[in-house]
Amino acid sequence: MKVKTLNKKDNKLIFEVSDASPELLNSLRRAAVYSVPVLAIEDIYFTENNSVLYDEQVAIRLGLIPLKTDVSKMKLPAECTCKGKGCKKCIVKVELKEKGPKMVLAKDLKLTGAENIYPEMPIVWLEENHEVDLKAGAVLGRGAEHAKWNTGWMFYSQEDNTFKVTLESWGQLDPKYILTKAAEIVKKELGELKL
Repeated sequence: MKVKTLNKKDNKLIFEVSDASPELLNSLRRAAVYSVPVLAIEDIYFTENNSVLYDEQVAIRLGLIPLKTDVSKMKLPAECTCKGKGCKKCIVKVELKEKGPKMVLAKDLKLTGAENIYPEMPIVWLEENHEVDLKAGAVLGRGAEHAKWNTGWMFYSQEDNTFKVTLESWGQLDPKYILTKAAEIVKKELGELKL
């Protein structure tokens, strides 16, 4: 398999792969999107929410906010020494306390050890005397578990034995990092395969 970078801009990487099969490319695509760990808000504890949205709807919106952190310094909760109880190695603390009238945005989240990629992303509108007060934890996860942990998207087109591949990150991870980690995952899975 030969790989040649054609274009890299911001969160998008376009490259060409030759001497590979569609099956291998599809395995790489699935690993890139669904197996590379990224950070997302998971456990949310509401103290107050009298906005027009139910707790569950606010929780869904919070989970889909792309957050960036140094994933090399974090562990998946199940692989952490605390066994997922919530230490600094496996959880990023998140707080939100806002009163209306205002549009609550991603930049209103107080994060310890992570940053918002899209600070102007809306969460919920609060009317006069409405408020939202919550604490949450953001953890690493994989897209195979839930869409909020997808790294982005990857697709390809085939010309004879050559593939033009586009990998676009949602912003949490660099596309080259995603590709490298996906290749490591596929290599490990193929190594474990016994024919």
